[in-house]
Amino acid sequence: MAEEIHLAFNDKLGIALACLAGIMAIILFLVEKTPITVVVLLVGMVSLSVYPVLQFIKSTTFRIVTAVCLLLGTAALGRYAWPSKNIDAGGQGVAHPTDGLRLSGVVTDDKSHVGIPQVTVSVRGLGAGDDAVTDARGEFVIQLAPDVKAGDLVTLAFTKTGYLTADYHQPVAPAYVLTISLTKGEEEVVEWQTFLGNYTQEKGGFRFIQFSASPSRAVQAPLKLRLAFTGEISGEPTIRVLSSGRALPVSWSLLSQEGNTLTLKIPKFPPDFQNDIYITVKSKEAIGLAVSCIACP
Repeated sequence: MAEEIHLAFNDKLGIALACLAGIMAIILFLVEKTPITVVVLLVGMVSLSVYPVLQFIKSTTFRIVTAVCLLLGTAALGRYAWPSKNIDAGGQGVAHPTDGLRLSGVVTDDKSHVGIPQVTVSVRGLGAGDDAVTDARGEFVIQLAPDVKAGDLVTLAFTKTGYLTADYHQPVAPAYVLTISLTKGEEEVVEWQTFLGNYTQEKGGFRFIQFSASPSRAVQAPLKLRLAFTGEISGEPTIRVLSSGRALPVSWSLLSQEGNTLTLKIPKFPPDFQNDIYITVKSKEAIGLAVSCIACP
């Protein structure tokens, strides 16, 4: 018959503590990982391993080597198990601030080409989130909304007192560093008097609504125009201007859209432009319109 092995109490205690340390390592992979749970389990594993090392390893040199290996293994395990998301007080995962794509760049003066500090960088429409501010060298990094994908078109607005606001349409390309130039000057907002004209009903419940707008002073192209509607419109507005007694259509480009407010640019007017502008929109409801222009020549 095999000889029965009798273990001393100290040996039994060392084996039990080593087994508990192994169980804590297994638990680390099973529980929801938070910074607190990872630290507590790792500290517990190291603490439980100290006695078995002292009990079963008698050589001082081997004890030091074993302790170093134990610490390195614990550090590697902690790095692997460390949570990639912050956890709020209720225990629910909250997206880390760096989740999603970011755009970076530098804002400079268009004359001196020196970086401009304290420029507010905003995303309008798709991808909107928290604003960013340029640093002392004019550099910025702005976080986009999590649903924005590479290749999506976003509108960035750059504003600073003493400079004209600049709007840029930029496809999302995280590896690309933007270079933005601002022009010194104060933006002048010119208010327009707006009149509601006729509207015609059409099938489907839509109506075409025509407005006329006259600025408080004479303006010239290029013109940045802001149209703030009180209700939802369908499609893009049609814009005509009064020239030599006739209403002529003009081309324009959309700079940004926030809800029912559109900012657009009219690059050129026909000869003999007489300041009056006619705006026709399509809507299912009776709406109003406020018109203003910024950076008006």
